[in-house]
Amino acid sequence: EVGDDGGPLPARHAGHFFDWVSASFRLQDQEILTSAGLDQAMLVHFLELGMASFAIIGIPMCLVILPMHVLGGNVNNDDLISRTCFSNINHGSLLCWVHAFMVWFVVIVIDLQIYACQWHFVKLRAFWLKTLPPLRASTILVEGIPLRNRTNTQLKAFFTEMFEGRDVVESTSIIIRTQALEHAILARDTARKAYDDAKQQRASLEETNRDSDDETSSQMSTPRRMLQASTQALVDSAVDALKNTYENLERDCEAERQRLRDQISMVESWAVENIIGHAVGEESDEDMMTTHMRRHSSVQTAFKSALTEKLLMFIGHTPTFEEQKIDSLYAGMGFVTFRTRYDATMALHLMPYTPDLAHFKVSVAPDPADVEYDSMKLRDLNTKAWSFLGWALIILLFLFFMPAIGFIGASANIRNLALYDKTSTISELIVKHPKSVRIWNGFACQMALNLVLSFLPTTLVQISTWCFERKAHSWFQHDLQKFYFVFLLVFQLFVVSVADSLAGTIVETIEAPLSLIGKLAGGMAQTSSFFLTVFVSQWTVIALEHTRFVQLIKYRLGTRTQTPAEAHAAAEPEDQDYNGMGARSARYTVLFVIGICFVSLCPLICVIAFFTFALVRLVVGYQVVYAETKKPDLGGDFWVLSLVHLQLGLLIYISCMTVMLLRKAGTHHPALLAGTAFFYVLESILTFQGRFHWKSVCHTELVKLVQCEKAGTLVVQHRKAMRDTYAQPELEYLKEAA
Repeated sequence: EVGDDGGPLPARHAGHFFDWVSASFRLQDQEILTSAGLDQAMLVHFLELGMASFAIIGIPMCLVILPMHVLGGNVNNDDLISRTCFSNINHGSLLCWVHAFMVWFVVIVIDLQIYACQWHFVKLRAFWLKTLPPLRASTILVEGIPLRNRTNTQLKAFFTEMFEGRDVVESTSIIIRTQALEHAILARDTARKAYDDAKQQRASLEETNRDSDDETSSQMSTPRRMLQASTQALVDSAVDALKNTYENLERDCEAERQRLRDQISMVESWAVENIIGHAVGEESDEDMMTTHMRRHSSVQTAFKSALTEKLLMFIGHTPTFEEQKIDSLYAGMGFVTFRTRYDATMALHLMPYTPDLAHFKVSVAPDPADVEYDSMKLRDLNTKAWSFLGWALIILLFLFFMPAIGFIGASANIRNLALYDKTSTISELIVKHPKSVRIWNGFACQMALNLVLSFLPTTLVQISTWCFERKAHSWFQHDLQKFYFVFLLVFQLFVVSVADSLAGTIVETIEAPLSLIGKLAGGMAQTSSFFLTVFVSQWTVIALEHTRFVQLIKYRLGTRTQTPAEAHAAAEPEDQDYNGMGARSARYTVLFVIGICFVSLCPLICVIAFFTFALVRLVVGYQVVYAETKKPDLGGDFWVLSLVHLQLGLLIYISCMTVMLLRKAGTHHPALLAGTAFFYVLESILTFQGRFHWKSVCHTELVKLVQCEKAGTLVVQHRKAMRDTYAQPELEYLKEAA
């Protein structure tokens, strides 16, 4: 079996129905990295981290804490599950001291696991960086290019100067504003498709007429022949009209291409003149600017408004005519490809280039096939306005979902509905079938929440795509992970825990923000049994996802009108809003955080969470390697953000347990013991941020890599690129002019 890039997939020993189970669990991180990318490999490793953490924590929780809850209290006598929870402990019990030490145990286990896994990631990241395709490994993304350097010639000269005159730059590709050309190409392609469809219909009509002539030439009446001929003439005229439309639009595209060629040639010639002028000392910067302003003063006066003049005076610099033409052609960012990987890495380490940190911001270039060119073409003012709108929409979405989730959480509980039942039917049902009512309260609410929250990723992706400037499609997924995690954490943990008194909780939180922790802790203690169903309900969702029934339906329908290869291409990939890296990472991290928050309150959740993560590991491990198509790779950004969110979950766990111990224990000492873990985690978070160097290859490894490349002893094989150029797709024909 081969992957999308032509490379072999890990061996899979077929022979029985469940051979995929053993194939999935045998996969190693290195194999997943090679077949599906580092992001997918670290997603699988995160699931293994969840399995290991709940297995280690679950041993003392189930063998020590759970019997303590059952035997050490008699508060809850409703059912066996409630007796295993923290709320069953009597007030003032000495068992609170055991819980205080267990808080430290949980924190230390998770913290050590996080650091150990991060070191493992750093090693995989180094291998991933070493095996990058040569083009991506030697290219950097440059943002905030000033007007004085915003041409390919000037940008190349700038980096040549930064490297003391050495010719280190292979090529530059500044983003060109091509909105007019894109519209022309879109219109041409639409006309081309209509023209091709019309030709196909004409060919089908001609074949039908030819067959009818052969079969019934003697019996066909004259009117029918005339109708057939007139129909053929109408179709021919329609095809000719569509052909003329297509040819006219093609000429419009070529005219727009020529206009861009002329503009590029003009501004690049200005750049060459400026560079030569600086080299021979013809004019200083001030003299050259004065000359340009005098030369084009009449043109400037024609299109400058009074408001623009005031803004330019406030900025302190009046752009020349050349600079204005450059700004209308080139955006403020682009790609610089160096001749060697070493020079590209050194360019990343030379920051800052100027005192203004907004200029020449450099970073590792995204995958060429993943670049979001449309977002790069926006001007700074437009970007800020759209960003403001995006944040406003996210806040409105949050405010809309909060009461909706609270209403669902409260109304799905049959006991709450009994308060409004005047016939007492629901009350009788609760008395006669208490177990069925508890099952309904758990699963109905959770399934309703899953249904409502499943629409969130698509909404968040649309807001992020339209309103926020990102340089790659995968970075939209990274944004989705941030937003979706916050939404899920708030709505699945916070709002559900206080659903019965949501309005009062909001009012109290506004008046006294710290009261939220107490409300949350009390709500979590009362809903411990409910959150067991959060994990159990995921099993059905995971099983449905594994069947990939949506892709199967698309493929089966597609094979009716397409070849199998075309139907397969049309059926893939899966929905990237809900099943992309961002949404998956956020969902699994929230499950991890919920499990951690409840390990002390309901020890049974350790067992349920372990089997949930094992099931997800089985399914996702198989899918990303053997079933799904390969996606562009950020190289671990999703993993690092998941660990940061997990550390945030530890803070929530410590805060809630501190409040619970303060309420349950007869003294405040157990709460103080547990609360000190908060400062341990804070220090660990600060250390984590500055401990690991993973963004680029460290200098010692880079020197070794360069030496091996020169000696010809490098055994690392570079991955195959999904696209072999950073030029804009609509401008690849302008390479020579640029």
